[in-house]
Amino acid sequence: MGSTIVVPEEVRASFTGELIGPADPAYEQARRVHNGLINKRPALIARCRTVPDIAARFGCVVGLSDHTHGIAVSVAAVALGARIIEKHVTLSRADGGPDAAFSLEPGELESLVEGCRTAFEALGKADYARAPSEKGNMVSRRSLYVVQDIAAGQPFTPENVRSIRPGFGLAPKHLPDVLGKRAARSIARGTPLALEDVAAEASTPASGKRKP
Repeated sequence: MGSTIVVPEEVRASFTGELIGPADPAYEQARRVHNGLINKRPALIARCRTVPDIAARFGCVVGLSDHTHGIAVSVAAVALGARIIEKHVTLSRADGGPDAAFSLEPGELESLVEGCRTAFEALGKADYARAPSEKGNMVSRRSLYVVQDIAAGQPFTPENVRSIRPGFGLAPKHLPDVLGKRAARSIARGTPLALEDVAAEASTPASGKRKP
């Protein structure tokens, strides 16, 4: 089934250069300059940041026609939002041909597909919560632990609560809030600190005097 690609006029207008053919006097010089650039720093011509810019401007699916060596530029484009990758393929670059230098061989094509899929899957969504797969890494994270026996009503201090491994207690960011508060129960040394271990503060009237 065929498809039609509609090029917005603003994009079309941005391509102001004129194509030249072999009969043009400047053709050979342009070919040497172009090939020299590709051979030295091929990624310089990719400008992958154009991918999200086009998507934002026109609200369309964006692709990349990649004529650089290898697969890195294509994978980077996918990470920036490209959803279509066009790449030249050859059975063997040793066979030669005008496109051979930047064409992929079959094994590299497989790596391209795998790399692009991995990049797309890795995008995920903006989320700062701990992933379920990270629960196994909690043993290597720090958290708040009771490092001295604490009696009920005794205040938490830097001497009896510390941020150490493993990560089964409160997150270290809670340490300033915990210090100075009192223990809701007796807590043995080596216990991971939990919210329920911290006694709620008694409310005080606005006048500063306790109710009778």
